[in-house]
Amino acid sequence: PPADGSLDDGLVSALTALTECAQGLRSEPLKSEVGRQTRHLLQQIEGTCKAVVTVLVDSLREPNPDPVAFDQIWALRNIGKQCVISRNWICAKQGIEAVAQAMAQHPAHAKLLEEGAWLSYVLHGVSGFVQL
Repeated sequence: PPADGSLDDGLVSALTALTECAQGLRSEPLKSEVGRQTRHLLQQIEGTCKAVVTVLVDSLREPNPDPVAFDQIWALRNIGKQCVISRNWICAKQGIEAVAQAMAQHPAHAKLLEEGAWLSYVLHGVSGFVQL
């Protein structure tokens, strides 16, 4: 990975290429082996992504300074808006309750309140506002 800690776009491209390759192969046993290895890799990535969501939701329940709480909510919203599975992970951890708690702890932080409202919408649509 890059020294600055940013995501290496080449790695994301390689993962995309690998999954496309695994789906396009026709020759056995190559197709089975590449498919098995690709599924294993994707399961590892899924587990790590779920662990990141868990850390974000669990740490959101703790008292945090305004900038930290904002970053947590912002990250959860960005993760949640990408796909259904990530929204399911957040909801399974009772993410909406953690968001409501953080919003109550930071009532003067307008951007955090706005981000929390958008996250509730991402998770539950209009009924997310009611749940807050």
